Amino acid sequence: MQLNYKHLRYFMVVAEEGSIARAAERLHLAPQTISAQITQLEESLNTPLLRRVGKEWIVTDSGAIALKYAKDIFDTGKEMTEVLRGSDAGKPLDMMVGITDAIPKVVAYKMLEPVLKLGHVRLHCREGDFDSLVAQLSVHSLDLVLADRPLSQQLHVKAQSYLLKESGVSIMMANHVAPQASFPECLQGMPFLLPSEHHWLSRSLEDWFDTKEVNPVIRGRFDDTALLKIFARAGVGACCMPTIIEQDIAREYGLTCLGRIEEVKEFFYGITVERRVPHAGVDSILGNL
Repeated sequence: MQLNYKHLRYFMVVAEEGSIARAAERLHLAPQTISAQITQLEESLNTPLLRRVGKEWIVTDSGAIALKYAKDIFDTGKEMTEVLRGSDAGKPLDMMVGITDAIPKVVAYKMLEPVLKLGHVRLHCREGDFDSLVAQLSVHSLDLVLADRPLSQQLHVKAQSYLLKESGVSIMMANHVAPQASFPECLQGMPFLLPSEHHWLSRSLEDWFDTKEVNPVIRGRFDDTALLKIFARAGVGACCMPTIIEQDIAREYGLTCLGRIEEVKEFFYGITVERRVPHAGVDSILGNL
């Protein structure tokens, strides 16, 4: 028996959408066509792949196995197409990169810098939250995710995390409000801008404040590091930046370094899916490790 890949794709889309009607819209086909061809697929495999529960279609045990193979098959086909198209003379190879909100833009640039030396690779960068970007990575919509934490094993995604950069942190403040007192004593009562409460760096800094017995006044918490820097530039409060970009931040935002903390580290990771043929852009970044 020869597998009909068109029928397999229709089954995969219905399984993903949970609805023949939604799958029909996505595939630009009539629902009756999709239903009939999935039935043919089930008959050829001699096993039901989908069952109806209320208004939704869900995969059977056999369907779950078929869906896993289908995703692998079509992901491999997409990968082959990208590699072969990228090998055409004069045609750029697209590299899709997801960058989490917690990554400072200058750090992201430094991590992607090796790609810029490849004349045939064209970057496409998008921002988002960690879970959303990893989900896009898992279906090969992204080639690389830059994040401030590695991939958790609980997510069950076929991907690998690589530590690209690490850094101590610098406490910085706008030039026009920076105190002359010694560090870290100057932090006592100082207005301070922190990452959001759920961010590990926020907890690490607060633990460090306790160790040094200083109590800054928390004026704000931010998910977006770019917004945090705007507030810091306006003199709203001091902030914490990776030491590896201290000079860039000082120059661009008019901040001065009050002191450096080596005990608190920031880590920056590249997360990528397993590929049979490595992406040239991803390879250029990982090759520097």
